[in-house]
Amino acid sequence: MKYIILSICLLNCLLSNSQDFKFSFPEDEFNLVLEKVSYEQAFYVSKNFPTNWIDTKWNNGYNIETISFKNNQWFVVVNKYKIKHKQVFLTNPSQKQLNEKSKDGYVIRDICLYEFGENINRIYAMVKISKNPINNYYTVGKSDKFSNTTESIKKAKTKNKICKNIKSIKSGNNIQFSYLAYGLEKIYENYDWLFEYRVDFPDDLIDNKKSQGYFLNSLTYDHYFKSWCIFMSKEKPIRVPANPSGSIYTFTEPKARVWELFNYRTEKDKIEEYINKGYSIISVN
Repeated sequence: MKYIILSICLLNCLLSNSQDFKFSFPEDEFNLVLEKVSYEQAFYVSKNFPTNWIDTKWNNGYNIETISFKNNQWFVVVNKYKIKHKQVFLTNPSQKQLNEKSKDGYVIRDICLYEFGENINRIYAMVKISKNPINNYYTVGKSDKFSNTTESIKKAKTKNKICKNIKSIKSGNNIQFSYLAYGLEKIYENYDWLFEYRVDFPDDLIDNKKSQGYFLNSLTYDHYFKSWCIFMSKEKPIRVPANPSGSIYTFTEPKARVWELFNYRTEKDKIEEYINKGYSIISVN
């Protein structure tokens, strides 16, 4: 008994005397990135896929932004834009179906992997934003040594795409991942990227890079590598002409994105507080 009391006292001492003490974010819980940008936004968390809630929101002008599934729960975020776009949900679509939607001007807003019985299913949330074909860049498949997240990231770099999110799910011995990127022509060449794996929760890495102006695009526990997968990005200084002829240039530092990372279960009150301060949910992993 005295050893139990001693352990409790030691833990209390650590909590009370160290402001830097942090709990790791559990791998099977929702982790949210909130950014100080003002969207008219709503979210819903439930054990059943909220079809009726999504339909109601869509009828009121909202479009799907992100869908995530963890620990038998759904987390859905919708945003209201100036223009309401047509949206579709495709469950386990064929490559032909996805190609046809891309040709019809649909962009993939999110890919959600979820357990259905003993299987892993996929939902593609797509929104029509153009009359012209859309170049969607994504990878979904089984995780193994021949097909993994790292290779998807490398391929995305060669195509000037930047990560939107990475997801990983495990059901029995079946492990799958998804990688979704976005970009327009050469615009994303102007970014520095960080992509790393860490066995322990990467709070120090995230804090260090955040202080240097990096934004957290995705934080996912990769079940195949049994490690946390982190993707962060930072816009490079922009070169602008300093004289009319353009022969002299100066560099301006882009405005850093203001954001916070929260665990939904343990920091729900903080999330509500920040939303009231003008923050919006950017990603859910």
